[in-house]
Amino acid sequence: MTEENKTAPAAGEEGVAIQVLAQYIKDLSFESPNAPESLLSNWGAPETNVQVNINVRKLQDNTYETILLFRVEARNKEKDKAVFITELAYGCSVLLRGIPEEHHNQALMVEVPKLMFPFCREIIASASIQGGYPPLYMQPMNFEAIYVAEAKKQQAAKEAETKKEA
Repeated sequence: MTEENKTAPAAGEEGVAIQVLAQYIKDLSFESPNAPESLLSNWGAPETNVQVNINVRKLQDNTYETILLFRVEARNKEKDKAVFITELAYGCSVLLRGIPEEHHNQALMVEVPKLMFPFCREIIASASIQGGYPPLYMQPMNFEAIYVAEAKKQQAAKEAETKKEA
């Protein structure tokens, strides 16, 4: 006799899940404003600055869109000129099952971006290669820390508004 050990719900069974419905590039831009000079060897390694924002919107019951917005700027510090600028808006539509509604925002701002990040990283690296530069591989990001920092910022703003009204 064989005993099955079920760790995940079978198809059709209810369980906690983030189901990815679609992933897509909403917008992609690559600028190399100082080419071909920036492609010459005497420019040296650029300094990069990566900014990330996360937007979430509800599409319908338990279905949401998370958008990761990246702005990557590589600058030549000595010449104070941009080597290249990449902007990426990468979207992911998901269905949340078995997740209490009070935890939806955290799932959409932390767990979904964790799923999306490797794809964004590859798109940005590919864009830098196609632009004539070495691949830019972004370091992994701590989306939980970003979520916590944003929650603290919103809480502080709410407290400031409450004091202002009093």
